[in-house]
Amino acid sequence: MKTLDVREATGKGRRPLLLAGLLLPVLAGLACEGGREERALARWVPLEVKGVSPKASFCSGGEDLYVWIATSRYQGETGAQVRIGNTEAPVLSVVGPVNTWLWAFQISSPALARGRYDVRVGLPGGETDVLADGYTAVPDVLSLDAHPLSTGYEAPARVVAGDFDGDGTDDLCVSHASPGAESILVRFAGAEGDEFHVAGTLDAGGNAVDLVSGDLNGDGREDLCVSTWTGSGPASIRVFRTGPGPPAFAQDLAGTSDPRGLLLGDLDGVRGLDLLAASGSPASIETYLNDGSGRLTLHQCLLLGALPGVMAAGRFDAGELPDIAVPGPSENQVDVLLGQGEGTLGSPMTGGVVTGPRETASVDLDRDGLDDLLIALSGQSALFRGLSLGDGTFQMASYCTLPNPAGMLRVLDFDLDGNPDFWALCGTQLVIQCLDASGMVLPGRTHTASFPSTLECLSILDFEGDGFPDVVVSEPAGDTLWVCRNSSY
Repeated sequence: MKTLDVREATGKGRRPLLLAGLLLPVLAGLACEGGREERALARWVPLEVKGVSPKASFCSGGEDLYVWIATSRYQGETGAQVRIGNTEAPVLSVVGPVNTWLWAFQISSPALARGRYDVRVGLPGGETDVLADGYTAVPDVLSLDAHPLSTGYEAPARVVAGDFDGDGTDDLCVSHASPGAESILVRFAGAEGDEFHVAGTLDAGGNAVDLVSGDLNGDGREDLCVSTWTGSGPASIRVFRTGPGPPAFAQDLAGTSDPRGLLLGDLDGVRGLDLLAASGSPASIETYLNDGSGRLTLHQCLLLGALPGVMAAGRFDAGELPDIAVPGPSENQVDVLLGQGEGTLGSPMTGGVVTGPRETASVDLDRDGLDDLLIALSGQSALFRGLSLGDGTFQMASYCTLPNPAGMLRVLDFDLDGNPDFWALCGTQLVIQCLDASGMVLPGRTHTASFPSTLECLSILDFEGDGFPDVVVSEPAGDTLWVCRNSSY
């Protein structure tokens, strides 16, 4: 399969950017009742099955949807029926007689709309058995439609998505790394679909180092936090609150430290989102608690042994409080700060040892109820994982190899099979790796998209409000944002 390159799409209009990867292994089997087995050239999609019998399974082959149902419960019943699709608009309804334990159906692609499907089997006038629900057909080729977006300034660096004007659609906010534009945040307003237009600028008060967005005051609108560095004066964190209307300056969190990476999360569980800042001088983690109105106040400053990398929040022990993982590249370890209650974090403890960790992302890979870590390493193409041991420590192991060292990691289900996938920026490539239900890499399911020059930041959002993940990536050397709509479905 040929992977189209963004560098080929320089003509007028948009061209699809295909993500490399094959969905179909050679053979996949379904174990049915009575020890029988049905095989097909397709990828089986695991589903939650309610009840022991009957059983159902889906697979996607080509662009059609295939459904196998194995049951002996209704064998010989002349009125038994099968319905595939939701109650209001079934895409397939079949009435018996049913004289076999295995029913097979094929739904052609024109009948498949975006959405989720269930399978029901039963008798007229009686209750039906829900065999499987919440299924979304998975296409054979995953693709992104990518087109460039200019901010009007050079070197767009950090980009964050959120509804910044309260109109119900995703917007963008972008910082820059070019001289004279470091403190300018360009705000794009989103419209229906993936179209954006410049809606104004914000003054970050200094060189914008990191951006995060979230609803600080509980009004349903996204607010914005920006860490800044001036090069001479004190660094600060600037807070903008939304509306109604565009974001407006609300608060400066000034200090003597050097705020770098930011993270929003509810540390105390009572007053909304709180803020964490990884600082470089001194090396520390600062926590700012929310008073419930969106105003943030410094609560803690925890010293670290080395400059922190990109931190992640998760549940790393048996407690219910959020914990924080902080990579220390020069220390060759990941520190963990366990939640103590009332917004307080415990002193740093060694969570695991690995060479040169620079960025972490939390995800429950093994489905044990505890969050694990994906860890990107400085200058290395290897990606490590840390399986949580339940006490704030991790069992470290090599996970997979990327085309280039990862510059940014995100976790989100891309192919909508119910399993988390990871997204990584690797030099000039966006890499999306699909995972199976046990958190392991799916062979043949690594998808890459290539861009003209090195990528710095990615933000995952939903342009069209259809539940399918889209992405924006920044390319500073090319003075371009790439807006990529998920056109797989």
